[in-house]
Amino acid sequence: MGERQMARAGQGEGARFSGDHNVEAPPRQARSRETLRRILAAAEALFDEVGFHAATVPEICRRAESSTGAFYKRFRDKDELLAVLFADLLADVRARLEARLSPAAVAAQDLAPVVASTVRALAQAYRSRAGTSRALILVGEQRPEFQALSRQAHAELLVLVAQALAAKRAQFSHPNPRLAAEFVSRQITAVFQQQVLTGGFDPQSQISGWPALEQELVRAVSAYLGLRPPRPPASPQQLSLDLG
Repeated sequence: MGERQMARAGQGEGARFSGDHNVEAPPRQARSRETLRRILAAAEALFDEVGFHAATVPEICRRAESSTGAFYKRFRDKDELLAVLFADLLADVRARLEARLSPAAVAAQDLAPVVASTVRALAQAYRSRAGTSRALILVGEQRPEFQALSRQAHAELLVLVAQALAAKRAQFSHPNPRLAAEFVSRQITAVFQQQVLTGGFDPQSQISGWPALEQELVRAVSAYLGLRPPRPPASPQQLSLDLG
C-alpha cells in the first residue's frame, strides 16, 4: 500500500474522519478537510446500504454534496478510498482497545469487567463501522496489502490481550495463558466478523440484537478462561491474624 493510501487518523474514539489523511496531499484548509470528511462518511454509509461493489463514485459524491472532480483529486478509485477507511477503522479500534487494555486500565479493575468492556468496545467498532468492515472482509481476500494490515491489527490485539491475562493470572484457571490469549482474540474477531457479514438478526433467533450477542460472547470468553470470582478484601481480623 502506497503513501497515498495511508490515513493518519485522529486519536481517540470520537475522532473519525478527522480530515487529516495522508492521501495525495494532506488538506490544509478547513473547507478541504470538511469535503474529505463528507466523502468518507458518505462512502461508508453507502457501503453499509448497498455494499462496496454496488456503490458508485457519483452516488458517493452526490451524498457528500461534492463533485467527482473533488473525489478524484483525493483518490484514484474506490479501492484507494477503502484503504483510507481501513486505516481510519484500525486507528479507531486501536484507540478503543488501548483505553481498556492498557496496563493502567487493567490494573485498576478485575479481569471480568476488563473482558466485558473489551468485548463491548469491539462490538461498537464493528457495529458502527459495519459497511467498511464488511467491504474489507470481502475485498480483502483479493488484496494482499489489506491482509497484511489485518494480520497486524490481530497481532496488536493479541499482544494487548496476552498482557492483560498475564497481569491477572491469578483470576482465571486456563492452563496456558498464551494459548488462551490467541484463542480469545480469534473468537471475538470471528464472531463479530460473521455478524457483520450476516447483517441483521433473525427474528426467530434467541440472539435478538447486538446487546444479546455481546452478552453471550462475554459469557463464552469468561467460561473459556475459567474466570475466578475476585477475592474479597481481607477483614481487619484476618489482617491482624496474618500479621500476628
